[in-house]
Amino acid sequence: MGQSQSVFEQDQYNQYAQCTYFNQKDILRLYKRFSKLDPGRINPRIADVSTRLTFAQMQSLPELRENPFKDRICQVFSTDGHGIHFEDFLDMFSVLSSHAPWELKAAYAFRIFDYNGDAAICKADIKQIVRNLAGDSVNEDELYEIVSGVMQESDIAKTHRLTYTEFEHVISRAPDFADLFHVTI
Repeated sequence: MGQSQSVFEQDQYNQYAQCTYFNQKDILRLYKRFSKLDPGRINPRIADVSTRLTFAQMQSLPELRENPFKDRICQVFSTDGHGIHFEDFLDMFSVLSSHAPWELKAAYAFRIFDYNGDAAICKADIKQIVRNLAGDSVNEDELYEIVSGVMQESDIAKTHRLTYTEFEHVISRAPDFADLFHVTI
């Protein structure tokens, strides 16, 4: 009988499997999800790794739709800052998978929370994190108190910014961090 056509060549599946925490079946499932986000441009039966989804298309995913950090997640996982192509999509789901190590999740969480991209989490970054989580329910005085409290508790070197090591120390005390920083495919 007829043999089914694979979306990717076996070498491509192997490369993706080596760079992610997924097997061939997972990669194919993720490609189908990717293609459903723009079915007019992406054929689910033909490999298309160059077409980019807009951040708005990405944010329609149930995993991102209600996430207060959805904009930052898209920015961090976009290799070019202009959209998400399939390899970015695969990277994002790999990092957020239950199989990704804690250290990798921590590194990406740090990048997501480092809004200004200066390789440290400063008061402005913490303020933005709180605003994303609490919205307008926190007034300026409360926001100042929260930011000051976080810095006092977490800024071990007293530099008024959290290094990656200090951030890692903070989240290591949160036993549910890895559980919160994951999605199921």
